[in-house]
Amino acid sequence: MFKLDVTNKNSRKINLIIWLPIIAIEVYLFTTLLIFRFGPWQYPNQFDTRITILVSIYHVFLFIGYFTGIVIYVRPSKKIVKWEAILKAPLIINIMFVIPTTYARSGKLLPDIYLGLTDPGTAYASALNISGSSLSTLFEYTRMFFASILYAYFPLFVFFWNKLSKSSKLLSIFVILSTIAIYISTGTNKAIIEFAILIPLISVISFISLGWRFNFKKYSLVSLVSILIIFFAGNFFSNAIQSRAGSGAKSGYFPPGHTRANFDNGLVRFLPSSTQIGILGLSNYMTQGYYALGMALDEEFEPMYGFGSSTFISRQVSRLFEYKRFEDQSYPAKLEKYGWDRYNYWSTIYLWIASDVSFYGVPIFCLFFGFIFATIWRDVVQFRSPFAIIFLSINLIAVFYFSANNQIGQSGESLAAYISLLIIWLINRSHVSLKIFGEYKI
Repeated sequence: MFKLDVTNKNSRKINLIIWLPIIAIEVYLFTTLLIFRFGPWQYPNQFDTRITILVSIYHVFLFIGYFTGIVIYVRPSKKIVKWEAILKAPLIINIMFVIPTTYARSGKLLPDIYLGLTDPGTAYASALNISGSSLSTLFEYTRMFFASILYAYFPLFVFFWNKLSKSSKLLSIFVILSTIAIYISTGTNKAIIEFAILIPLISVISFISLGWRFNFKKYSLVSLVSILIIFFAGNFFSNAIQSRAGSGAKSGYFPPGHTRANFDNGLVRFLPSSTQIGILGLSNYMTQGYYALGMALDEEFEPMYGFGSSTFISRQVSRLFEYKRFEDQSYPAKLEKYGWDRYNYWSTIYLWIASDVSFYGVPIFCLFFGFIFATIWRDVVQFRSPFAIIFLSINLIAVFYFSANNQIGQSGESLAAYISLLIIWLINRSHVSLKIFGEYKI
């Protein structure tokens, strides 16, 4: 059995575990940059060295921030909240929200899985029409209020799977399957992709942190479930992409910059047509943000004072002060004169952050993010802090989308979840008393 011994500072295994996340993150982020430069999509500015240099600088500062967080790490309060104390409320709240969420997003009490699987394009278009209704808007604001609680159950469920009671396991599986069904019925990929990412990752982190004994049957089951989810997510993604009206992946054409895909590129050349569409769609999502970044380098910076990195916040500020011009000061908005669409196309998180702090200020954000990530990671693997586990999960998703968009501020619910979980995690690291998730005191 392997356990992390925090007193053995010279252990090679400990050093590997501590540095494993930043190594994986850097490899992944540089891979997205390489796909932008040498992948199947022939962006007009894909060989612009300014993009490569700037994004590489951001990655370096991310590493420096992580390194600093490891070196000056301060252990949390010895009184760590027990995970059992905070699992019940999120599970109950998620069960209560299943039917209302289904109705608010699809107009039906039960998810129309058949339509979502057979014609995800139609399901997606129908969901878009419903999303603008007053009822749907009101319910999404309600979800924002419960955002941290709604998000909390899944990371804890996966991390402490072996310690859950049978009833908790069954209820949690019901919530996960219901969430997947809702997203299938609306022709969207988000939750399915996130589950495909997080289930194997959190399972591995749980193994590292809790020091589970190797059990071939249990880990074969986890591996099989992870593979099936990844396979299903990839297949559904491909079907959803090619069934949407005007699909760029299907036609090999991305309107901004009149960008076309090279079907002779090594990533897609020898693949069957259906798989090609999936790879083209995924690579386009991962790299189009860099294209937008390159275009924005020649635009004038107008500070947005912390409100520009989130489409949700900038929209609310514009409405509150009846000043539409403010919302249009962000870099993605400035690119619309070139045929870009800030809402339908994806702009890398660096571009959104730059709308607040300029391109010269983004390294500071990367420094801070790396520092926070390192601290969360050590809180998880060394002290099994439940709130660190939850907060680590949402940061893993944020990193996965770095090249694509600002997942933290993309919607009101994700922003509310991130901010509230950050505050709760910080309070839990201290000795401050706060009632949260029921009557349990942090």
